[in-house]
Amino acid sequence: MKISEKFDPCFAWRAVELAARGEGHTRPNPPVGAVIVRGGKIVGEGWHRRCGGDHAEVAAIKDAARRGESVRGATLYVTLEPCSRPGRVGACTDAIVAAGIGRVAFAVRDPNPVNSGRAGRVLSRAGVECAVPSRANTLEGKWDPSGGMASALAAARRLIAPFAKYVTTGMPYVTVKLAMSLDGKSATGAGTRSGYRPRRRERSRDASASAWTR
Repeated sequence: MKISEKFDPCFAWRAVELAARGEGHTRPNPPVGAVIVRGGKIVGEGWHRRCGGDHAEVAAIKDAARRGESVRGATLYVTLEPCSRPGRVGACTDAIVAAGIGRVAFAVRDPNPVNSGRAGRVLSRAGVECAVPSRANTLEGKWDPSGGMASALAAARRLIAPFAKYVTTGMPYVTVKLAMSLDGKSATGAGTRSGYRPRRRERSRDASASAWTR
C-alpha cells in the first residue's frame, strides 16, 4: 500500500476483532489487535494474548514472517498507540522501525499521560508516517455509524475503557448489572431473577472484568 493511499475501515475493524480475543486475558495491559497491510492485502495479523507475551504489533510482524510476507513499506493498523518504552517486553516502536513498516494507523492514543503521543514522535523521527484515521484520510469517505471507520474507532475505545480508567484515575472501571422485579425483589425462590439469555450475557461480561461480586 502506498503511503498516499487512504485508510480502509475494513482493516481497522479486523484489528478490533483481533483485540477482542484478548479481552480479559491481558491485565494489567489492555487488549490490542494489529493488522499489517501491503498492496491492499493483509500480510500479517496478531493480538496481545497475555501480559508478558508479544504485543499485537510484534505478533503481527511475526505472523507475516511465518507467511513468508514482507512488511517493508507496509501499513500497520493497530487499535492502540504502540508502546514506545521497554517494559516486560521491548518497545513496539523499535520493532516497527526494525521491520521497515512505512505507516502506522492507530485507533486510540495511549490514555496514559506519560506515554500519550510519544509513539508518534518516536516513529516520525525514524521516518515512519504515523496517524489516527479521520474523515479526511479514510478510503472513499466511509465514515458512517453502521460499520465504517467511526464505529471501528469507537469499538477500539470501548475495549480499552477499563485500562484508560485505571491509568488516568487509579480507580477501577465499574459495571453494575441489576435484575429486579417491580416490587424490589432481586431473586425468586429458585435464586435467580434473570432469564437464560441475560445470564449468558452476564457470563460474557464476567470474562472481561477484573473482579466482580454478586
